[in-house]
Parts: sequence; C-alpha cells; structure tokens
Amino acid sequence: MHLPAFSVLTPLPGADYYEEVKDNLITQNYDYFDLLHCVLQPRLPLKEFYEEFYNLYRNSDSLLNRIYLLKKYSIGEIIKALRMSNRIRNAYKVQDYI
Repeated sequence: MHLPAFSVLTPLPGADYYEEVKDNLITQNYDYFDLLHCVLQPRLPLKEFYEEFYNLYRNSDSLLNRIYLLKKYSIGEIIKALRMSNRIRNAYKVQDYI
C-alpha cells in the first residue's frame, strides 16, 4: 500500500541551493523551513498555492486505499492525519511574513 507524500520546495541552510536563492527568501524565520510553508514566493498567490497543494493529497489517494487505512489505523491516528491535512490546506493563514 502506497501513501502519497509531497513537500514544498524549501532551500535549507548549508545546501548549495540555499546559497543560490537566499536573497529571494521571503522569510528568515526558520520555524517556516518545515517543508510545508513557502519560504520562496510561489508563482500562484499563497491561498491558491496551498489549495492546490492540498488537492495533491486529496486527489492522489484512491477510495480503496482510504478503506484500507480505516481498517489499519486507529481513530486517533486518522484524526491526527485529518488535522495534518487541514493544516496543509490552511498553511497560508499563518504566514504572517507575507
């Protein structure tokens, strides 16, 4: 059984790519360098970007896989995953540096 995993491009300090783009960062707050928040300005407006990011998760999973997960995991684990999904969908709301 495969589970989808996506992340936001996040140049991490010490990496070559970070050195290339550090002047274009929209924040220096390392709390946002979590592979979930944009630290570089996306081409889309933030709200639209995060809606599309959320849709990647929502649309990449089959109904059969979801039924399997319901059988395999506890209600607490499923609620935790749903909260993470909601966090992804609304990540733009906490980006106070934009």
